[in-house]
Amino acid sequence: MRLRAVGIPSVHGGEDVKLCAVFSFPPTTLAAENRKTFSSFEIKVASRNGFFPSPVYTVSIVGSGRLNYRGYDRVHWKGKRHARISRHVVEQLVEHVRASNFFDLPSSYDNGPCLSIDGSGGSLRIRLDGREKSVGTCGAPSIVDQLMTEVESAAWVWRWVYLDPDELRLKIHRGWSVSEHMPKIMEGAIDWDAAEIIRILVDNGADMNFLMDAARDGRAEATRALLDLGADWKVEGSNGENPATDASFRGPDILLEGNPRGCTHSGGSSAP
Repeated sequence: MRLRAVGIPSVHGGEDVKLCAVFSFPPTTLAAENRKTFSSFEIKVASRNGFFPSPVYTVSIVGSGRLNYRGYDRVHWKGKRHARISRHVVEQLVEHVRASNFFDLPSSYDNGPCLSIDGSGGSLRIRLDGREKSVGTCGAPSIVDQLMTEVESAAWVWRWVYLDPDELRLKIHRGWSVSEHMPKIMEGAIDWDAAEIIRILVDNGADMNFLMDAARDGRAEATRALLDLGADWKVEGSNGENPATDASFRGPDILLEGNPRGCTHSGGSSAP
């Protein structure tokens, strides 16, 4: 899921307390500091892997907004790809890195022990404010996974790892049948939280009976896309559960997708 500025966990436990104050700095000083911050910023993710075969790739974002991807194995696109993201998205990443206390993590979480057990591993490297740190994923706290997921989401890495939306539109235009590839293609789009793919599939005849899956798996973008397309948040499954009750175990990002439509979870309280 995406991180939010409020409630990002600290490595010291609990929630970060945000204090606000007013300072006065010359505009030229602030501009210079901002240029220095963004010129030095880089965040790089090496894909997670595990016991089962999984995509192998790296993706990085630098302060200018340049995005660099390289696919190695089991990806839709092997080799290098480049794109750009907005300054606003870069600013959000910088804010979230600072709020996470990433540089104060007490360990490098070396992947060695996990690799020897089930072959799982991944890595996150960040450079910011004159500091640089690299960590693995073996035993790492949830903030590492959250930051990695945010980078992948900001980069739309699924377009190179899973399926490119423009390519899908072209295939459909040339007669490719969506129905013949359901439900597998929709399940993949939900797994990658690929909202654009979901919209294309539904616009071309795919049903929307996947909201439960999106909510249960904590896929905020997929959940939002299905709701925007008209999926029923309160539809019940065979065991009486519905996306709202499933989402209550997945954190506020998912609850907020359904909450504007008047939904509450089983605990009786709605998301803020």
